[in-house]
Amino acid sequence: MEGEILNSFKRECQVLKRTRHRNLIRIITTCTKPDFKALVLPLMPNGSLENHLYPIHGSEHNLSLVQVVNICSDIAEGMAYLHHYSPVRVIHCDLKPSNILLNDDMTALVTDFGIARFAKSGGEGSYRGKNTSVLDPSSSFPSTAGLLCGSIGYIPPEYGMGMLASTQGDVYSFGVLILEILTGKRPTDVLFHQGSSLPQWVKTHYPDRLEPILNRAVLTHPPPLTSAANINTKIWKDVVLEMVELGLICTQNSASMRPSMLDVANEMGCLKQFEIIGALQDFFNPEAWSPHEKKIAQFASKQQVKKHYLLRGRDLGGYSRVSGTYLEASAGHFKGVGANYIQTIAMVCG
Repeated sequence: MEGEILNSFKRECQVLKRTRHRNLIRIITTCTKPDFKALVLPLMPNGSLENHLYPIHGSEHNLSLVQVVNICSDIAEGMAYLHHYSPVRVIHCDLKPSNILLNDDMTALVTDFGIARFAKSGGEGSYRGKNTSVLDPSSSFPSTAGLLCGSIGYIPPEYGMGMLASTQGDVYSFGVLILEILTGKRPTDVLFHQGSSLPQWVKTHYPDRLEPILNRAVLTHPPPLTSAANINTKIWKDVVLEMVELGLICTQNSASMRPSMLDVANEMGCLKQFEIIGALQDFFNPEAWSPHEKKIAQFASKQQVKKHYLLRGRDLGGYSRVSGTYLEASAGHFKGVGANYIQTIAMVCG
């Protein structure tokens, strides 16, 4: 047991020493004695994501829908860095709400690399015994490749069939995390009480029986109010639906069918653009927009929305929910910059 703890400590030190990103926890220093080892990390005033999803003692910690989108985008950015841009490729292996910390401005930081893996380039998703292992033999700590990596409910199905840890496993865990936030169900609750995984449970409701899930998400994570509350709710339900679909895409049983974390980060970035527009002081009052918000309204939709749908393999005519709602809801409300925004959306969506 002591050997496992020491290996976990060394592993986390190596990851934190060799990576740096605004959405990854940074290490201040370490404290090492023969019988005591600790990492000193920055204080996170807002605790973990789990604290906000499951507040204790009846305290109110409900996240707004804007915060949910921002947090998921932050997590995706941090994971995309680990998988694609870090000096060493890192597989986290244990992505879940308790391993997401929130700083004073509610920026999400991925933490707890105690069972993380360094990986080679290529060979992803190979079976044990093959020559294309994703685990880097040059790592200075012993591997625990013979064990399932992660926490119950977040572990991808292929790990139970003998596959090594892979970046696609992290994508699966991220998808479960999104579905957990939106449904309010712990993966273990569904597993033990209903005999299926959380993604399987959501799939049984998709697409025709999602309304209770969407209503629950908007009620639990209230969106910003605008001068047209009914239209605002419709727009934000569409954003929630996009996130549910992303969660289902990330949790497909076949690892090869899942997107990369880079794709996921781009997807969340597009939703974040809609969140920025939807969270304005008054969505239907363009005169109140800041110069930055006006710039977003003019340019973000043309570039980001197009990238969003090309990325997902959809033709732009399929862009019916979010933008279609904007187009329908905006008649008679937008002037000046707002009109330019609508023209841009209409042009992009054909």
